Amino acid sequence: MNHTLTRMTLGLHLLALSSTLACGDKDDTGSGLPVAEAPEVAGNYQVTIGGTTGCEGEASWINDWATGPLIVEGTGGSLTFDFGDDYVFSGSIDSLGRYQFEGVITFQEAELEVKNEGQFELDPDFDGERYLVDGDFEVTVDDDEFEKNNCTITGPMQAVQLVGI
Repeated sequence: MNHTLTRMTLGLHLLALSSTLACGDKDDTGSGLPVAEAPEVAGNYQVTIGGTTGCEGEASWINDWATGPLIVEGTGGSLTFDFGDDYVFSGSIDSLGRYQFEGVITFQEAELEVKNEGQFELDPDFDGERYLVDGDFEVTVDDDEFEKNNCTITGPMQAVQLVGI
């Protein structure tokens, strides 16, 4: 009888848990699992660019406009990444902190097709909430100065959220 009562109690707990999960937001696949919200990453950031490769070693195609301040605004599927001087890109972030943005800008009379994707994560060494960003740029440059027009330059991006400003 003890085992029967234990199984019934366990069954009631599982039923209550499944009912609780069923009341939350669900994903589009119909799995019935609750959907986690994307992290709130809006804020001011300071960006650094690592070693770039491509485009005859001309790092300025990324470094000159992307290094420095970055303002991230919006939530979830509707983020903007604003590097200043009209270098603004539309993007999104998922519930795991993975982001992406892309767009076309004009820089030094060349057209740049910019793509970036990476990850927002909370800084484990900061006493409070502050995000760190690790991502990668891929920029296609359309400039007639190069022997091979439409070169591609890549480079890693790191950013830290500035808190208290």
